[in-house]
Amino acid sequence: MDFDGSITTYSGIRFWPLLPNPDDILIEDIAHSLANQCRFAGHSRVFYSVAEHFVRVSQLCQLGDALWGLLHDASEAFLCDVPAPLKALPAFEAYRAAECDLQQLIAVRFGLAAEQPASVTEADQAMLRIEMRDLLVAGSTGRKKAEQPLSITKPWPPRMAETRFLGRFWELSGMQS
Repeated sequence: MDFDGSITTYSGIRFWPLLPNPDDILIEDIAHSLANQCRFAGHSRVFYSVAEHFVRVSQLCQLGDALWGLLHDASEAFLCDVPAPLKALPAFEAYRAAECDLQQLIAVRFGLAAEQPASVTEADQAMLRIEMRDLLVAGSTGRKKAEQPLSITKPWPPRMAETRFLGRFWELSGMQS
């Protein structure tokens, strides 16, 4: 087997995450991949997809930033969702650079502003607190419980997460001119 740094996406495209072609970034590939990835590296009490997280972030941030919220870490569809405590380590510097470059290209591909809006960052952090409270084993985080009205009681199965992610994308991208 010849390893050249490419992956084959759900749609069958040969994709190089470190040398990406923007025309090869398809929303269907992003939705499918994120729907099949579990948050917290799979260490949650139940399966909870990255795609569901993205949909929820898009619903919490300001309406004008919602498409950015939906795609805020879409690079993870090609590079995988690495838990933040690991990603912050010096050993992951090359990963962070690759993720940043790919995320900037995704922003351009889907007509988003170059910088992630503050409301998206705030919504992402709020969802993290909710997810930790509702999805991780009690006491496993070492953090204070979140005081949030939203709760996650029935996470979506992958197929539903993919469908809802795509529906949200088409809803939001249709609003953009």
